[in-house]
Amino acid sequence: DRQQVRLAALRKRLAREARAAYAMGRQQQVKLLLNQQQPERIGRMLVYFGYLTDARARRIAELREGIARLRLTEASIAATTRELETLRQRRRAEQAELESNKRERKALVAALARQLDSGVSELKRLGEDEKRLQALIRSLQDVLADIPSGLDRQRPFRDLKGNMRWPARGALVLGFGEQRGGGGLRSRGVVIAAPEGGEVRAVSHGRVAFADWLRGFGLLLIIDHGDGYMSLYGHNQALYKEVGEWVDTGEVVAVLGASGGSATPGLYFELRHKGRPVNPLKWCAGRPRPAG
Repeated sequence: DRQQVRLAALRKRLAREARAAYAMGRQQQVKLLLNQQQPERIGRMLVYFGYLTDARARRIAELREGIARLRLTEASIAATTRELETLRQRRRAEQAELESNKRERKALVAALARQLDSGVSELKRLGEDEKRLQALIRSLQDVLADIPSGLDRQRPFRDLKGNMRWPARGALVLGFGEQRGGGGLRSRGVVIAAPEGGEVRAVSHGRVAFADWLRGFGLLLIIDHGDGYMSLYGHNQALYKEVGEWVDTGEVVAVLGASGGSATPGLYFELRHKGRPVNPLKWCAGRPRPAG
C-alpha cells in the first residue's frame, strides 16, 4: 500500500544520504589536506563542508524521524486492520447466528402448524368417538328399558357409592373431567395405566350389555347394573364375557391392553347414570392399588 511505498522510499533516501555523507566526509577532507597548492582555501572549504555535513545530518535525522513516524502509522494501521478483521469475523458470526435463528423459527412455526393441524384432527376424532359412544349408550338404554332387569334382589347400585373396588390395579393417569388429547374435550371417565395382560374385574353385579370393538375405545365391555347405572371398560386386550351374560362383583371380565389407539396400556373406565357420566373417584374407594 501507499504507506509501505513511502517507507521504502524514505529508507532508500536515508541509505543514499548516509553513503554520501560517509564518502564526502572521508574523501573530500583527505583531498583538502593533500592540496597544499591552495592553503588559503583550506579553511573556507572546511567550513563549507562542515555546513554541508550538518545539513546532510539534519536530513538524515529528518528521514529517520519520518521513518519512525511511518512505522508508528504502519503499526496503527495494522492494529486497526486486525480490529476490523475481528469485527468482520464477529459480524459474520452474528449473521450466521441470525440465519440459524431464522431457520429455527421457520422450522418451529412449521412444527407448530403441523401440531395445530394434528391437534384439530385429534380433537375432531375424539369428538366423533365420543358421539359414537353416546349413540351406543342411548341405543342400549332403549333396549334395556324393555328387558326385565333381574336385579331386584341385588343391593341397589346407588348404595355402593364410595365403597366400590376399582376394576384394575395400576396408576391413575387421567382423572374425570381432565383434558384429553391436547384438545378442548374433557374426559368422561378415568384411565388406569397398567401392564398388558392384567385382570379387569366387574365393579358390581350386572349383565353384559355390550362386548365388542368401538373406535377410540378398542375392545369395550359395558355392564348394566340396573336403575340406569352402567360401567364401561375400554382398551382391553381381550373380553371374557358376551352380551347377555351375568357377572358377579369382582369377577374377571377382560384382559388389560392398549386397543383402540391407546398410547399406553391400561384401562379406560367410566360410570354412567341414565346416560350421563359420573365421577368414578366419588364411587370407588381411595385410589387403584399399584399393579403387581
